[in-house]
Amino acid sequence: MIKSLEIHNFKCFKEQKIEFRNLTLLTGLNGMGKSTVLQAMLLLRQSYMMGLQQPLADTERGGLSLNGGLVKIGQAKDAMYEGAEDDRIGFELKYTGGGDKRVVWFFEYDRNSDVLQLVKDSGTVYPDGRERLFHNNFQYLQAERIGPRITYEMSDYMVRKLKWLGTSGEFTAHFLAIHGDKLDVIEPLRYKSSLHTGVTRKLRSVEISKATKLKFQVESWLSEIRPGTRLETISAPDMDEVAYRFSFETQRYVTNSYRPTNVGFGISYTLPILVAILSSHPVRYYC
Repeated sequence: MIKSLEIHNFKCFKEQKIEFRNLTLLTGLNGMGKSTVLQAMLLLRQSYMMGLQQPLADTERGGLSLNGGLVKIGQAKDAMYEGAEDDRIGFELKYTGGGDKRVVWFFEYDRNSDVLQLVKDSGTVYPDGRERLFHNNFQYLQAERIGPRITYEMSDYMVRKLKWLGTSGEFTAHFLAIHGDKLDVIEPLRYKSSLHTGVTRKLRSVEISKATKLKFQVESWLSEIRPGTRLETISAPDMDEVAYRFSFETQRYVTNSYRPTNVGFGISYTLPILVAILSSHPVRYYC
């Protein structure tokens, strides 16, 4: 896991070190740098996925892309700390587990550029893709997420290859359609059936093997928001769209299925968070 992040001359930070634990909560007044900490890591991942943070030939140079699918900073002048005493933006990550590891980058400041060039003599060590920040199954959900829609986007590459939900949760429906009945939720994250009688009844009606699958577990946890929630995904590959339908189990019957736009905002807003958590796996360390 990431042990610490050090930031040099990036946005509101001249020099800042942040240490991480299994669960890290960033709090503070507006403008104090919470988003900057997240953006620093997102820039590194974004640049790695664009091929800018991988070992290159001696004649080529790596870089930091300030604009992409995860975060959009603007130009270098928007990223540089206002009171900087040198023309470099830098980041350092330390990992623990399977042996401590340090990865460091420094980038040259070019005021109007949106891709900063790597300083080659800075002692930079390239990540190899096995660190969790650069690996598949990475999830980042921004506060502004996709609300109730009649249909949602599909992306075979993002969902099958990267297993990504999208920054706004836009691929959550497609993710559930592909992985909902295949992906097992790890035991510590599974819903405990004794917590809710509706889930207990449901457990009796499904195969034990299905009770550990992502879709069943998502429905079970959604019962804490709206009791008896049942979820169905309907795919239209020719149109690159997928839809949700929700129905609700009562003591007497199961309701008709409804569109997300007719069941309230809470379920659609919460669903990407649930799927991101329940589809996560323990970190595997590499020596």
